[in-house]
Amino acid sequence: MTLSRCSAALVLALLAPAASAQLAQVTIDLTGVQIQKPLFGPISDQVRTSVAHPIPAGTAQRLNAAGGFSFDLDATLNTTGLLATIIPSGSTIGDIIDLLAPGNSRLLAGHVRNPSGSRPTPIMLNPFEGVLPVLELDAYIMVRLDQDADGTTRFGLVDMEIPGLTILGSATATSGRAIVSTWTPSAPQATEFHFEGGFAPAAGSTGAAAIRYLDDAAFGTILGGHGSMTTPSPSTPTGITQAQSQFTTTTALGIPGPGGEADEVYVTSPARNNASNTNPNRRGIGLAVYPRLKPAYPSGWFGQWSMVWDLYIPESSWYADFPANTTAREWVVAPLNTTQNNNGSADLFIRNDPALGTTIGWGITRIGEYLQTNLIAPGRWMRLAIVGNYAQTNQSRIFIDGTLIGTVRGDWIYNGVDPSAPAFGDGEAVPPGSWSAWGQFPSPWALSSGTINPEAGPTPLGSLFCLFADLGDEDIGDGGHSESVVLANYLFVDDLLSDAQVAALGGANAAGIMFTSTPCPPDLTTGAIPGQPGYGTPNGVVNNDDFFYYLAQFAAGNVAIADLTTGAIPGSPGYGVPNGILNNDDFFYYLTIFAAGC
Repeated sequence: MTLSRCSAALVLALLAPAASAQLAQVTIDLTGVQIQKPLFGPISDQVRTSVAHPIPAGTAQRLNAAGGFSFDLDATLNTTGLLATIIPSGSTIGDIIDLLAPGNSRLLAGHVRNPSGSRPTPIMLNPFEGVLPVLELDAYIMVRLDQDADGTTRFGLVDMEIPGLTILGSATATSGRAIVSTWTPSAPQATEFHFEGGFAPAAGSTGAAAIRYLDDAAFGTILGGHGSMTTPSPSTPTGITQAQSQFTTTTALGIPGPGGEADEVYVTSPARNNASNTNPNRRGIGLAVYPRLKPAYPSGWFGQWSMVWDLYIPESSWYADFPANTTAREWVVAPLNTTQNNNGSADLFIRNDPALGTTIGWGITRIGEYLQTNLIAPGRWMRLAIVGNYAQTNQSRIFIDGTLIGTVRGDWIYNGVDPSAPAFGDGEAVPPGSWSAWGQFPSPWALSSGTINPEAGPTPLGSLFCLFADLGDEDIGDGGHSESVVLANYLFVDDLLSDAQVAALGGANAAGIMFTSTPCPPDLTTGAIPGQPGYGTPNGVVNNDDFFYYLAQFAAGNVAIADLTTGAIPGSPGYGVPNGILNNDDFFYYLTIFAAGC
């Protein structure tokens, strides 16, 4: 019997493997992924793909190309040997991550922008390193997701280093999955600050980020220093950052303005208490930034961001022997600390290297990777920009006045609190009275009751990063490595600015960075309903919404917004200059500028 051509084709089609689908979501089976060191050689990389290990089994899955992705990783583990004493069977991969780096299990789920929109592309690279408790062993694990050119999506547990694991036992996933989906990225949120007498966002900002003093008394008792990081320290004074800094003008300081134009500026506090430079007394020194990206950007962290500072370093801060000016200070300024409440060393430093001269780099332990540059110097304005793509490359690109200096390490930033439903990191709701007392801004020092997850205990809000703050490292050395500098403008964007976009920003400018329109002080909000889009974001229009927004902030005691003046008499000293006190002078000052309009 012979088959017709049609019948033969049908048989071949039935015998052929099923064609893989191009999908908006793939699920990878992680069952069997194992961490076990052989007697000789390194720990084997563990790789699973959406083609060879799909859920459900059978049909290979390939992920569509996209401008963004979301991911969620989970696995339950069986552990053996001594390892089981610290990681009991039934624990999750998140439990292991939290043992190495407490709180970092949040990085197992997230959202990532893919600017090219093409493939192949890395989706996520998350290195986790720390010390396994009890056993006191250093450990390093890299968790990564990648998309191949044909859409095959790969999960990898790679480059693992756990000394002594050969005799400690193993950890094997008895079940688990990696879900990766395409995601339409949220619109970038950009917030700029011009420091015109306060921390109000610049007109035109598309984001709602906010800045406060880290040691604002409204946030409550500051947590302790090394050795008591989560223990309130009642003896640590509040209000030091404000007392050691000031809003002023370049004219009053006797320095040129950015771009040659006189400007209103903010003189930062050094990262220490000048009256008592103990470790606990440094914990609250600096500025706290609340990204306030939720709910538009949904994750509790973000690993792709851009920041720009218009910065002037006085000679008094640059030289250790000012005014002789013969010996450059080693650690000059720490513009960025990605910790949520200054609980460690700063990340971005400008440093004078004894051999190389002026350098800029990431982390106090990586000075060998710092970038040498002659574009950073005292007594001149500079526009410092850093574009961090931790999520896809673990790297950041640094620019001075639009010129690329080079690439350094990067890191992620907290984004835990949705202002429409504020909650601690363990999910416990923030009491409305506390949220109001803090001025609708996450307290750096507040902790949950710990009743939702007793094993984790009281949990912070996890929704801030810091500027000009440096507690230091308990093992490496004390902090405080940031001197007083002059800041004209600061820009934060939850997106990756391209090299061309940064170059187009040019150098420091009194008009601003990205939003250079003429400011309108009484314009405070787009709408007057809390939680709605545009609430607290100026829109270039002055109307009743602005008045009632101010009234609400004044009534709530929100010093960051409602403190506008020291006195209410035009022309008197302190008129239009905040003083950290809310009273009728502030209210009548706002009435005056509201009536004047833009």
